[in-house]
Amino acid sequence: MHEPDVFIHIGLSKCASTYLQKIIFPAIGNYSDVAFAPDKEKYSLFSPDLEPEEFRKIVAKHMTNPQPDRNWLLISCEDYTELLFKGFADVFYRWKTIDKAKYIYSNEVITRNIARTYPNARIIIVIREQLDWAVSRYKMIYRGGKTTLSIDELLVEPLEGYDSMIERYQKQFGKEHVRVLPLEMMRDDRAGFINSISGFIGTGSTIHATEEQVNTAPEFNRTVEYERLKNRWRLKLRHAVWLTPPGQLISQVGARILVSMLKPFFILRYGNSRYEVTLSDNTIERLRPLLAKCNSRVEKLTGLDLSRYGYLVEKDT
Repeated sequence: MHEPDVFIHIGLSKCASTYLQKIIFPAIGNYSDVAFAPDKEKYSLFSPDLEPEEFRKIVAKHMTNPQPDRNWLLISCEDYTELLFKGFADVFYRWKTIDKAKYIYSNEVITRNIARTYPNARIIIVIREQLDWAVSRYKMIYRGGKTTLSIDELLVEPLEGYDSMIERYQKQFGKEHVRVLPLEMMRDDRAGFINSISGFIGTGSTIHATEEQVNTAPEFNRTVEYERLKNRWRLKLRHAVWLTPPGQLISQVGARILVSMLKPFFILRYGNSRYEVTLSDNTIERLRPLLAKCNSRVEKLTGLDLSRYGYLVEKDT
């Protein structure tokens, strides 16, 4: 029986991943949605000791619409790219129920495990202008009650950039087998963005690029702060190992009732003020040369015109 070509969408997070996973990839078919698997399964690619057959079983377990007659197998998980700054990685490890010593969140480990499991894989990477990405990621974890630090504090130590990550995958799988798309392209031309992916997979058909919004972040401070309080209670109770399961359940129900009673306070306190996250000028200026160099290398590696989409790039002298 002919083995299908394997296409793996590895992320990045906050780059329309939920839209792709819920709307577009099911339409393409023969799709495994690993993104919503339990943590131990989802993050198995972070393990240096991964057994390839173990991950293949996980992929098979999370097929949303198996179609063995298709010439492709599509796998998606937006967390299969290392986060861009150490501060965000620290937040990830603090609140995930995985062992940092056993699960190493790095592009090097992930790339190696993909290559061991699917040596002829084709890779789909969606990127986003780095500062815009950082603001979006910060809004998510702040609203989730996962950090009390400012966004500037989380951006102190950069990790592997887009350029090194893309080059890593191109060397491992071949330049022609790595498709890199800016999220900003989807904002300009949603149909072109979606059909660039379906064309790369070779579906032979046009995918309808619905305008449906998925996973939209709240706009107002009153909603953000209310959800933040609710999520902080949820996280604390989930990590309260001293509570028995019945005790956790009772505490969660009680906390939910208490927080819901406080909702009018947030409406009075914040009114219609909008939730905004702003990077300091010092942080932007500190990161500007690093990001410009990175993005200029990405342009050379991919042929993309990132400056068209507002990315910082080095100017020719």
